[in-house]
Amino acid sequence: LPRLIGVSEAARLCLSGEPVPAAEALRLGIVDKLVAGDLHSEALAFASAVAGKPSTPTREKIAKEGAVSDATKSKGAALAVEAIAASARLPFGEGCVLEARLFSQCVHSTESKALIYGFFGERTVAKIPGLRKDIVPLPVARAAVIGAGTMGSGIATVFASAGIPVLLKETSAEALDRGMAAIRAQYDRAVAKGRLTAEAAGKMHSAIMPQLEWDGFDGVDVVVEAVYENLDAKREVFSKLDQIAKPGAILASNTSSLDLDELARATGRPESVIGMHFFSPANLMRLLEVVRGEATSEQAVVTAMALGKRLGKTAVLSRNAPGFIGNRAFAPYLREARLLVEEGESVEQVNAALQDWGMAMGPLAVDDLTGLDVSFQIEEQLHKAGVRKPLMTEALFRAGWLGQKSGRGWSRYDEARRAWPDPEVAALIEHVAGKHGVKRRAIEQDEIVERCLTALINESAQLLGDGVALRPVDVDIVFLKGFGFPAYRGGPLFYADTVGLPVVLEQVRRHGWAAAPLLVSLAESGRSFASMNDGR
Repeated sequence: LPRLIGVSEAARLCLSGEPVPAAEALRLGIVDKLVAGDLHSEALAFASAVAGKPSTPTREKIAKEGAVSDATKSKGAALAVEAIAASARLPFGEGCVLEARLFSQCVHSTESKALIYGFFGERTVAKIPGLRKDIVPLPVARAAVIGAGTMGSGIATVFASAGIPVLLKETSAEALDRGMAAIRAQYDRAVAKGRLTAEAAGKMHSAIMPQLEWDGFDGVDVVVEAVYENLDAKREVFSKLDQIAKPGAILASNTSSLDLDELARATGRPESVIGMHFFSPANLMRLLEVVRGEATSEQAVVTAMALGKRLGKTAVLSRNAPGFIGNRAFAPYLREARLLVEEGESVEQVNAALQDWGMAMGPLAVDDLTGLDVSFQIEEQLHKAGVRKPLMTEALFRAGWLGQKSGRGWSRYDEARRAWPDPEVAALIEHVAGKHGVKRRAIEQDEIVERCLTALINESAQLLGDGVALRPVDVDIVFLKGFGFPAYRGGPLFYADTVGLPVVLEQVRRHGWAAAPLLVSLAESGRSFASMNDGR
């Protein structure tokens, strides 16, 4: 490939793995000709036209040198770049020998094992041990979503994209209009970028039926509640659904942190109540946490898991607990990032440290994307369970700086949602830290990464020991699919195994945290998290 199109373009294609349309392949020089009509006759005509003309075999061509992006965080990507670059300096045969040697290194690397683990893990989490084999999913022909905010409107598009007609209910015309405008804008962007045809987008849009009343809710097979994160408001919705939804309908909540059993107790059919926690933006994020309450039936679990697959999501089952799997384990990771800022590091440096390590986004950038109003509510729930609240979450929330949705949070955002440092936030951090007597200092990048990741691993071990997640692989897939954890590192618990659990345990204790009993047990017995994936 480098001999045909040059090192730079070859590296771009090899590292992305994206398919190349025929027209682009012609433009780049990968193919010689595009033809219409009968392929056989056109091919013969082309062969006749070039027959006898002088040509250089591809293997004898000299590759055009060029710059290669250094955004290659994984060892495998770096080796791929090395193989591509070698084409510019080595004869073809020697280049093939080098490529084979580099490929062998990749196959036996930790990164390769992590990627294979993630590939099969995505299939493992769909298998729920202990469920009766004779239970089949209930049919889902029609759906409803309550709440047309960011999450509700996004969830509605997910159903529509899967070919499931969906009712979208709001309490005010203004809120409903905003939600439908956001949906229209989303489809317009998809058409403009070539992801959807105008016809397909129109069909999906027409499958979403906006309304202010409860008409038609007695005919849907699944309802997803997506109102704001308030227990009383959600409880009121479920009480209403209990009165109007048809028998057997799945009553799901998109709550990210509230007690699902409390919602189920607002109904006379707790066996039909389940959590379906989509991640933002719902139309793009692959993860769906299916949350099982104490009374949720196996029928509801099987139906929700199958529905998740139909919606194009990777569904992972969680037990009901504060924060479920993802937000519970992510909270200490995010909390450490917030504390590091309070202790003296800048927002930008904390974000950059974790991105350089491999995370898709910095933790505070994720906080801004999710919304600091959501983060504040989650922190409030965790604080009730005895967890310390960082000072800045409430300070930003009280200032009305809620992240991307308000144009500023930890960072400022322009109209294209690009982040910029915010001097006022930096000043507010210093003020709040000084007011509470926090001693500020310079913090090394290694400490930033270690504190955030060790907190994540320790909490992951704790929730696994508590039975919130079925297996370590369930935790890992949640973070691979929902939190931008680098696939070549395999997920937090796979990564912990590669670091070594005794090392992780020493880090936990060095930072003065209470070590998860499961982490202690595994580290002291010489076992790994991977050893638990078979159900032990």
